[in-house]
Amino acid sequence: MSRRATALIARRSIRARIGRLIAISIAILVGVSFVVGAFVLADSLRKTFDDLFTQISENVDLEVRASVAFGEDAIDLRRDPIPASVAEQVAAVEGVAAIEPGLQRYAQLIDQDGKVGRLYGARTTPHMYIIDPQGKLVYAGAIDDKRWGSAAETKSAKNHVRAALGEAMAGKPVSVAATSPYGCSVKY
Repeated sequence: MSRRATALIARRSIRARIGRLIAISIAILVGVSFVVGAFVLADSLRKTFDDLFTQISENVDLEVRASVAFGEDAIDLRRDPIPASVAEQVAAVEGVAAIEPGLQRYAQLIDQDGKVGRLYGARTTPHMYIIDPQGKLVYAGAIDDKRWGSAAETKSAKNHVRAALGEAMAGKPVSVAATSPYGCSVKY
């Protein structure tokens, strides 16, 4: 069989089954698109989380935490808070430029009927309140000083809640006890 005859048979076969050829081509294209999309999505998520964790620990050289027993389940791990005096001891170490005491445990109040929100005068969500162990309100207002900001701008924001918690946990009076909250209004 000559080349010309082979080419003729191939053309006739393609013409006779053009629908099948188009369907197979589309199936291959869609399949390859899904695989490529999955790889792009996975790489994008990986980079986003890598960047996020890098930014979170960007200027942290040392983190002091309470000890836990070896072998404890890390999923439900709750560390006990360390005494505030440890922050003073760390600050006294030569070469320490700055310390930032933090609290990882939190309490969440679900106020479906708005009773507590009305009691404290919550106007926006979020409207942050810090109450000391004696029940005294030591801070009320916004989380930080950036009302509208991109992720890059938020890095330079002054976090009012973190500052107030740090001062309160160190036994000092809160220097900025109230700021103007911002966010969506609360509808009671």
